[in-house]
Amino acid sequence: MLISGLSIAQISSSTKSLLFNFVFVGSSDTLPLTISNSGSNEVVFEDVFVLYRQGLTNNDTAFYLTGHKGKLSIPSGKSVDLKVVFRPGHNITYLTQLVFLNKDTPGNLAVNLSGSGKYTNTYYQSTFDLYDENLKTALKSILSNNTKSLGYNGARDEMYANIDNKGGLVECIYTGRKASFNTRSGATSNGFNCEHTFPQSNFNQNEPMRSDVHHLFSTDETANNKRSNYAFGEVSNPNWSVGGSKLESQTFEPRDEQKGATARAMMYFVIRYSDYNSFFSPQENILRNWHGKFLPNSSDVQRNEAIYKLQNNRNPFIDYPGLEDRITSFSSTKNRIPFNSVYQSNTSVDFGSVKEEDTITYEIILAETATKNSDVVVPVQFKHGIIEVYGNDPIKAGSFLSCKLKLITNLLPSGSLLDSFKISINGQEQYIKYKAEKILAGSGDEFKKALNLLNTSDHTLRFSHDLERGNGVEIFNQYGQKVFFTEINSPLNDIPIPYLQPGCYFVLVNSGVNNSLFKTMVLN
Repeated sequence: MLISGLSIAQISSSTKSLLFNFVFVGSSDTLPLTISNSGSNEVVFEDVFVLYRQGLTNNDTAFYLTGHKGKLSIPSGKSVDLKVVFRPGHNITYLTQLVFLNKDTPGNLAVNLSGSGKYTNTYYQSTFDLYDENLKTALKSILSNNTKSLGYNGARDEMYANIDNKGGLVECIYTGRKASFNTRSGATSNGFNCEHTFPQSNFNQNEPMRSDVHHLFSTDETANNKRSNYAFGEVSNPNWSVGGSKLESQTFEPRDEQKGATARAMMYFVIRYSDYNSFFSPQENILRNWHGKFLPNSSDVQRNEAIYKLQNNRNPFIDYPGLEDRITSFSSTKNRIPFNSVYQSNTSVDFGSVKEEDTITYEIILAETATKNSDVVVPVQFKHGIIEVYGNDPIKAGSFLSCKLKLITNLLPSGSLLDSFKISINGQEQYIKYKAEKILAGSGDEFKKALNLLNTSDHTLRFSHDLERGNGVEIFNQYGQKVFFTEINSPLNDIPIPYLQPGCYFVLVNSGVNNSLFKTMVLN
């Protein structure tokens, strides 16, 4: 396939790709884009939008236009200046397209958008562009590197005196009851103890899990006993309920104020250590739901910082909640399965009313919006014209093909036309219909009747009479690649061409007034 700059007939973009540098997650960068109309008619794009990439992250629309929405009209000879914003939500590479949709000729336009997000906290630098098992491995390495275990007594001392002590009061995470103490003995005398969010009976009270403060919390002793080592979940008919937390049979539901912190403590534990006794697995869906619904607050952030200063590791799902979105399964070794989803701008093309001497083009966009490369087969010609293809085949994930249909009007019958041609996308054949209305005889008859391609050699095209100044000659090979172009500067009928390999070629001659001649030639 031919790789080229992007321009469609009378419409062009100032660049075929907008490349953003690294941008910190939560920050943004802006680049300019100019769309120009050099044709004689106004062009109206019905919509301008960024293609949504599937299968990477959820609801992460990192690119967007600012200062424009909906239809975009560009008068003849004018340009429109746009601004594209990149605001990443993850430390990953983003690649998609900005699409300008137009049902009329000259068709659609697409511009590549690419950029990379970067975390401000270099602690997570090794997680860049990672997903699933690779991400879990990187996080485990980060969380296990140069950590310090406080021991169970030391962990509780820090919790009661500093981490969970706010102005001399310690609050139970499950009931909201507060008491004034700052020591282990004070906790006991006030009916408080230490909750292991991931129950220590599942790992035989072994260290360092037992004293890892990221999953330890101060709790009312009765509430802790009620929770026991039961799984978390939603409760509808509780047999115990205090402060918003509930127990039903062997399912414990924390109050809303704690749900997010509980979920993130559990996710941290499984990444840092393991899903002992498969305790986490049956709860994974509800815990992920709580994590997304109850995002980290300032208290969660402060607690994470305090623990980092003591243990020298952090809870990544507090720092960057979106990391959860890039893990298909916490409790099993599962990677997301690559899949295809091709965006196709058109299933039909209306060339409208054309004159016989016109050369009409229409641009179709095919983009792979998911995670797997797509095999696309587009013919190099159709019954009434040729197709120029720009891009790579197969279409790489996040990339696109631009197919320019060039209607050769001297191949058209008189009257209305309705026809189709076949393309293949990942082995699935489909037809693109095209039509043209009121094909009129035009002033180009004499040009086409008089001009003919007499013969060719390896290095010369010979025509029946001289081509005039301003005429253009294009040669395409059987794959749709343009292998030759020249503009005639003085009258001549012998056109020097470079050496071409034996095969079938298509010759297109355009006169200075848009008359056209389309011929096939075979080189032996």
